[in-house]
Amino acid sequence: MGRGSGGSAGASLQHDIDTGQWREMAFQVTDGLPPNSNWFTVDDFLQRLAEAGQLEEDPVHAFRASLQTAIVVLARVAGEGSVATGGRC
Repeated sequence: MGRGSGGSAGASLQHDIDTGQWREMAFQVTDGLPPNSNWFTVDDFLQRLAEAGQLEEDPVHAFRASLQTAIVVLARVAGEGSVATGGRC
């Protein structure tokens, strides 16, 4: 995951966590190793959220719910038959 200005230890991500804005952020992601210091692993991000008390008791369920919300938003923006939504909403 990428977040400028210091990555997982930076002020930008800390602000996102402190305010809860991380829930609305569109973070950059890659399937490889973090390419520079502004990037961090999903595990590091989840650890930061857990330390801040920002995770629900079942983070996997919460993540799936977030993905479902994203699909609905994509359907509104791109249309229900969009490739981005897999043709469903």
